[in-house]
This record gives sequence, C-alpha cells and structure tokens, in this order.
Amino acid sequence: MAPSIGFQPHPQDQLGVIVRLQGYNDKHVLSFGDGRTLARKGGQSGTVIYAEPGWYRVEAHQSGTGSLLAAAMVRVVDAVNPGTWAPDPTNDDFYQLTIGDDGSGVIGQITIDWGDGDEPDTVWAVPGSTVERDLDPGQRSITITDLGSKRIATETHTVTGHVYDPNVTLTADPADASRMTAVVTFVEVTDGKAVNIWFDQGDPVKVPNPKANDTTKHKYTEAGSYPVVVAYEDGSGDSYADIFDAGTQPSAEAEQPGDGEDAAEEDDAAEDDEPAGAKG
Repeated sequence: MAPSIGFQPHPQDQLGVIVRLQGYNDKHVLSFGDGRTLARKGGQSGTVIYAEPGWYRVEAHQSGTGSLLAAAMVRVVDAVNPGTWAPDPTNDDFYQLTIGDDGSGVIGQITIDWGDGDEPDTVWAVPGSTVERDLDPGQRSITITDLGSKRIATETHTVTGHVYDPNVTLTADPADASRMTAVVTFVEVTDGKAVNIWFDQGDPVKVPNPKANDTTKHKYTEAGSYPVVVAYEDGSGDSYADIFDAGTQPSAEAEQPGDGEDAAEEDDAAEDDEPAGAKG
C-alpha cells in the first residue's frame, strides 16, 4: 500500500494539526506547506501550529533522495462557527443544522455525525445552507468534522420530537418472547374522549375513556410490519401513526472494545499519537 498522510486535530490549538506519514517505516521529512519542515522516523508524528487559517499542502519526502512519498491538503480555521442547531420549524420530527461562516473564505466539505448510529452526512459547507435529519427523541451528541479531519465542534442536544394528541407510545410486550404482541401506552389524553386504535387494516379497537398509563394490547398471528394508528373517535387532535414489526427481534448492541487484543491496539495507538513539535 502506498504511503499516505493522515491528520488529527491539535487538542489545544485551533490552528494546530498533528501530521503522520502512514504506511512508511523509514526516515522522511515532513513539509508543512508554510516553509517549515521536520525530520521524522517511521511511525513518528509531527505537530505544526500554523500562523494563519487557510489551506496548506503537506508533503512527505524520502530522507536523502528527496523523493516525494505522499502529499495531502489540510484546512485550518481560527473562527469556530459551525452554525446553529434547532428543530425544523416546519416539521419537529427533524433536527436541522444551519451552517455558519468559519471566516476562512473557503467553502470546504464537512461531515456531520448526528449521534444516531447511522452514517454521517458529508456536505459542502455553504454558509447559511441547511442540513437536517429525522431523529428519534432523546439526547444526541452531534459532531462536525471538516475535510482535513479537524474536529470543528461537538454539542449535545435534546431532541423532543413531535408530540401527538392523543400522546401514546408503541412497544413490544416484554412478556411475549416472540415479540408478536403490540402495546399502546397512553401518556397524555384529553379526559372523557373515546379513542380508536387500528392495529391493522381491520376494525379499530375502541377505548372509551383512557387515562394516563393505561395500556391496550394486540397479538398478531403472523410476523410482519403493521401500521398502528391511534386517534380520537370524534376526529379531533393530531392522530398518532407508526409501524409495529411483529416477530422482529431487536438488533444486538455493538460489542464494545476494552479487553484483549482490541484494548492492546488502542493502547498502541495512544502511544503513537504523542505529538512532536515542528521546528521553524
């Protein structure tokens, strides 16, 4: 595999970058694109603090011969302005980022990790443009990273999601190991109003006067995905609708590293990442 240059953000300085030549084990010289160079051995990283924000071409040359081994562009910014996060004003099931102006005058690509376990979004960071995603309610740690692998910002946001009326939750009955039984739990309802629950395309189940924490169950006879709708019988309010996957087992949580070989690899990586200062 050909050598390549990797970048990591400096932990203290916004204009700092940790640079490492990957896939090459001999002596080489890093050129940081601002007139400074640093001699390194295989596996060693080098740290540079740039004087000005902007794009820099970082190169690695073979010691002695000066042959070019690898080159890559890195972008540094000194104005941390990732933008603003807020619920979409037209659909509160969606959370929205309005991209800010980082002051660099350059439109680069950024990656947005929404903290929901799905693939991040990679977009061109045009100031004032918006990116959004449908997120389940709960706390989300949202991280923005730019093209040069510099972490621009990480913020924690609480996503409320849409509040339906009647307000209910739809879950699988924990007492049914086959996960064929759906449970509708009433969270908040208007007192004295009758509610209809459609567990499939047939006739609804009528609930005359549900109270908070009341439950209604339905057991399916065949596995599959079924639309579930909950609405006031008189047609008022904002009806609830979701899909219940009967007979579907929840996915296992991803295995967490922390012992054995994985832990050893993490320790090795931590030792390798000790930065060395660049000399002018």
